[in-house]
Amino acid sequence: MQITGIKIRNFKAFQDFELTDITPLTVFIGRNGTGKSTLFEVFWFLKMCLESNSKPAFDKLGGYKNVISKGHEDENIRIELEFDTDYSYVAEFTASLTVREFLNHRSPFLEQEIKSPIKWDNHLSVKIIHPSSYPEQIPVVEAIRRFSFSDFDDNSIKGIPLAYDVTTDVSPDGANLMVVAHNLYEKHPDRFKIIVERMKRHIPGISDIEMKKTEDERVIMKINDGAFKDAILSKYASDGTMRLFAYLCMFANPSPPSLLCVEEPERQIANDIMPYFAEYLYEYSENGQIFVASHSAEMLNYINLEDAVILTKKDGFATASHLKDNPDVVEAIEYGDKLGRMWNQGFFD
Repeated sequence: MQITGIKIRNFKAFQDFELTDITPLTVFIGRNGTGKSTLFEVFWFLKMCLESNSKPAFDKLGGYKNVISKGHEDENIRIELEFDTDYSYVAEFTASLTVREFLNHRSPFLEQEIKSPIKWDNHLSVKIIHPSSYPEQIPVVEAIRRFSFSDFDDNSIKGIPLAYDVTTDVSPDGANLMVVAHNLYEKHPDRFKIIVERMKRHIPGISDIEMKKTEDERVIMKINDGAFKDAILSKYASDGTMRLFAYLCMFANPSPPSLLCVEEPERQIANDIMPYFAEYLYEYSENGQIFVASHSAEMLNYINLEDAVILTKKDGFATASHLKDNPDVVEAIEYGDKLGRMWNQGFFD
């Protein structure tokens, strides 16, 4: 189940925002402050509401007053996600501390909205919409609960955690990377072998990578470099090496989340890796939807025109448009130009 459309009303910079024709891999570009991170925050917010409660979700964002779009405080916050099914999911929040969620069903036999108002201190959950009557809605909400996010921290991904979990989901900051890598190494050796081969392709000197458990049940990573007798521990590897390894582990997930949102993956990744990195993104999108927020012109050069969306600001609020809908961009591509080069030249401004 994948997202095909987004409508947002009065959530920070997204006062009246709509985007349709969303593809399995969508790369969002735009100048700083145009709303790329805020868009991912919307998905995080919905996930938090469904996993716990809408009040702590607002609290983590500074409260309702910090989320409602400026100048529209007397209106409701509304978020709608259209999926590649007959359903779209809608959550609406009011300043009077009430919230409702419902599903729009686009099939002819059921045209009315399924609505269920709830109180602020209750769970925003599919349980309140009578799943026994409408079992089709359960996958929609479960998909939202399976949203995942990535904004790696260089110190976190070099940590040496306890082997406490069997997950193959890399955490947002990458703190459980060693655990995930060890699980892939032990339980999915074919996938881990591909990771190693790609690391050898991109990082000079690497001959092998091993995952080991210490006596105190911690997980360490040993990088074998053919030029040296002793292996290098992950904590002494370069930030770029470990970031690349983290992304490769994330892309190797045998049970990918319904949506993966990745913030600026190009950080500390060499430009000559970007053609391959784009290839890995497309490979991942065959089994799981992925949204990427990026400033990398080099990576954009290898993204298909229909998968690129630009965010801009108009009168202080965010708008989005597909680059494929810009006739000048289409014509330039037909003449052999590349998206990244046009981005660098300010062609989209």
